[in-house]
Amino acid sequence: MEYAIEGYLSWARVERGLADNTLENYSRDLSQLRGWLADRGCSSAASVTADDLREYMRFLLSTGRSMRT
Repeated sequence: MEYAIEGYLSWARVERGLADNTLENYSRDLSQLRGWLADRGCSSAASVTADDLREYMRFLLSTGRSMRT
């Protein structure tokens, strides 16, 4: 999963020209998602489903995070 995250961040840096602060925030958020998924047995990006991501969003909302976060 780390390879997929790093690939995405590299793409965002080069192709989208995102600022360093934005990339750091994305990296932190994706690392948190990776940890949450790992706790549920998802160890590769290919094994993540739309249902996993919906459940993660529900989890974030239950902790008080907004949809914009």
